[in-house]
Amino acid sequence: MSLPAEPFRRLLAEDGEAAISIIASAAAHARATTDHLVRLKAMSGVWRAGDLLLKLSRDNGGRVRFVLPYEKSVLGHSIGLRPESFSRALSQLAAVGVTFEGDFVQLTSPERLRAFVTNCFGSHSAKAV
Repeated sequence: MSLPAEPFRRLLAEDGEAAISIIASAAAHARATTDHLVRLKAMSGVWRAGDLLLKLSRDNGGRVRFVLPYEKSVLGHSIGLRPESFSRALSQLAAVGVTFEGDFVQLTSPERLRAFVTNCFGSHSAKAV
């Protein structure tokens, strides 16, 4: 998204509340991004992949069988994993009931996956899934 610079500067100069609101929003977004990155780097690739699959399941109305919304390489990148690392992590999740059938992901036991992610999460301070 891009905004013409001059009208934006004028808005900030003329409307102090708008300026404060924009700065607060940008700061909150930066904080959330930093927290997300710290959380990702603190967790193993398998945990990140499992956490992602649980989120995708929630995004699909809690379905246990769904299509990945993007290519695996894009999804892996979104959680800080190279494609080969993401593939290995997904393979390891078979032990907790994650299978792939063509373009579909099947969570044969979402409870086991959730327990795995929660146990991997351990004593970290961010909220477990």
